[in-house]
Amino acid sequence: MNTILRAGLLFSLIAAAPPPANRFLLLDTRQLVEGEIELAGESYRVRRDGGETLFPAARVLALCDDRAAAYRILHDKIDARNVEAHLKLAEWCHANGLPKEAVVDARAAVELLPNYAVAQRFLRFYEQAAARPLAQVELAKTPDAPAHLPESVECSPEALLQFCTKVQPVLMNACVSCHAATGKFRLQRVYSNSPGGRAGSFQNLSAALAQIDRAKPAASPLLQKALAGHNGSNIPPLRDRVSPAFQQLESWARMLSGDTAPTPLPEAKPQADGTSGFAGDRPQEKPSGPKDPFDPTEFNKKNHPDKP
Repeated sequence: MNTILRAGLLFSLIAAAPPPANRFLLLDTRQLVEGEIELAGESYRVRRDGGETLFPAARVLALCDDRAAAYRILHDKIDARNVEAHLKLAEWCHANGLPKEAVVDARAAVELLPNYAVAQRFLRFYEQAAARPLAQVELAKTPDAPAHLPESVECSPEALLQFCTKVQPVLMNACVSCHAATGKFRLQRVYSNSPGGRAGSFQNLSAALAQIDRAKPAASPLLQKALAGHNGSNIPPLRDRVSPAFQQLESWARMLSGDTAPTPLPEAKPQADGTSGFAGDRPQEKPSGPKDPFDPTEFNKKNHPDKP
């Protein structure tokens, strides 16, 4: 049975010297991975709060100091006369906390093709998103901003240790870019060299625990959502059940339920390419352009399935 521990005691169990400042890996799939990064042979090692993930150097486009630097690299690579390229880059900016840059590229698409209704709609959407005060405050919040902490949380010391060293790094790399704002599953960006790292980790622990079904850990929303596209994205955060990142989440869910038996794995070919298991490590999909939320075809399929 899990022990109920006070918040101060929980995070006093994990202490470390201040690490170097976080940086970003820009992968060839345009995924951004944040953490303390170092080159280790033919791979890059990314550390987050004691956990680490290896990414093959061949899959890395650049090592960047911030998101803006990654944007500039991607912007220089696209065809400046390609409308869809600008729209896809605007979508990337919106997903990675760069609202002003999203407006710049959406506007470039409209200027190239003024009568393109999809580009006009996306420009209006990104302009509205960039003007929202809440979004600006959330992105500008300093890592040591105070967080509301409940007095206690039901979590054993072993589960706490695994969360901070294994689970939270996965959440930071795969989930926080979409869940750092509002929503039921709200995460806070955690920088382990910040005085507010403990408060942020406690908030993330509380959010993750709320997504765990202790009676049926395999049915936990945290695991289900990890393998399914959601929040407007068709690409799931993690690639499949046998990926190392997913195994960290599943192992933690089983630990919380008191089930310490080895996790049964589905049959799958071993991953010999050194990929991390994040969905962004999959082969590049054929570009299809941003999905038009006003497409009448999708409406008719949903509401009039009997008509051709």
